[in-house]
Amino acid sequence: MLRTLRDHLHFILVVGALAVVMTWPVAAYVFESDTFWLPSLAPDIFLEIWNAWYAQSLIAGQADFYFTDLSFYPQGLPLIYHHFSIPNMLTLGGLSALMPISNAYCLAYLTLIVLNASAAYLCLLHLFKDKWLTLLGAVIFSFSRITTYLLSDFSLTFLPALPLAFLFLHRGIIEHRWKYLALSGIFTGLTAWSGLYAFTCLLLILAMGILVFARSRWRNPNFWLRILLLLALVGVISIIRIYPMMADSQALNAAMEKPLSVEMGNELLTFFINYQHPTAQQIFSDLNISLDSLVASRGRSYLGWLPLILIGLGLSRSAYRRRMLPWLTLLLTFLILKLGSFPRINGQVFFDMPLPKHYLNEFAVFKAFYVSDHFIIGALLPLAILTCYGLKTALKFVPA
Repeated sequence: MLRTLRDHLHFILVVGALAVVMTWPVAAYVFESDTFWLPSLAPDIFLEIWNAWYAQSLIAGQADFYFTDLSFYPQGLPLIYHHFSIPNMLTLGGLSALMPISNAYCLAYLTLIVLNASAAYLCLLHLFKDKWLTLLGAVIFSFSRITTYLLSDFSLTFLPALPLAFLFLHRGIIEHRWKYLALSGIFTGLTAWSGLYAFTCLLLILAMGILVFARSRWRNPNFWLRILLLLALVGVISIIRIYPMMADSQALNAAMEKPLSVEMGNELLTFFINYQHPTAQQIFSDLNISLDSLVASRGRSYLGWLPLILIGLGLSRSAYRRRMLPWLTLLLTFLILKLGSFPRINGQVFFDMPLPKHYLNEFAVFKAFYVSDHFIIGALLPLAILTCYGLKTALKFVPA
């Protein structure tokens, strides 16, 4: 145990320090019990607090998961489409029994970031067998713009199942182990109970992984039996959450009737510009870029120039290019979906250039992403893996 801790001490120290620094002053208020302080003023943060309180009522058998009369009494409120994130409801609810709710929220948020980083670290360590490459990838995955900026919606930022599900898919197929495929299916199915946007993105990631493996294994019946096991577990675990949504045709039609004009988060420039950087205002002014259009787009999809440069460097090395191409395809898929139905550049929408999501909106699962920024959830793991390949390439030029 002590040797394992020493081997990964760099991860503990770096992630711990970054969790404190990049979310400051969240850590300072964890034990500040005399002050009610929350890391965001967004209305959704109070919804997370309500969810934690409601979880306690569910556990006590005093409430129903799909309907409540504890809000909008006496007519009540259907909760079929409510943004429940069961792991975070239980975490925040449990912590709030030990400390004031504002302190519990701060600690739950920091815990979420560490869990994201730990899951990504385990996945990348399996793929690269290098703890320093892995550390960079884990930092990129867990300290992305969406997780450090969106402090008020745990269903969008609790993402450890994404790297873990892929880790067990990879190990299950490579090592011919049924139990790992079963774990992948379990983690994927449980994601439907922590965040439906993350669940959708995870399904796309696993679909790409299965397609890549199927190229060389499609004639092997055992391969398809393992995939069927995975899909069966995903279906059995997620159906209880998803079926009531699909069965409620009135609510489903209401969700589908949202006009395309309400799409948000589809500004192209947010990939390359962090508009909240302290020096950004002057840069925007010099480049004649409207800050208002970036803010209005609710852009949380800044990729970072270092990862992009490293990815380009990795693609320049033929030895890694073939391994990177599936991940690059997956990354570009999510980035294109993030651009929404029509591209928006510096606030101007080009309605004469329909993008793939315009046609995919015929399916409810895609039209539900009317804040198309949520697709960046699926881009995080490919971005982290591609960056690791880039750093691996860069290290080849460093003298031993």
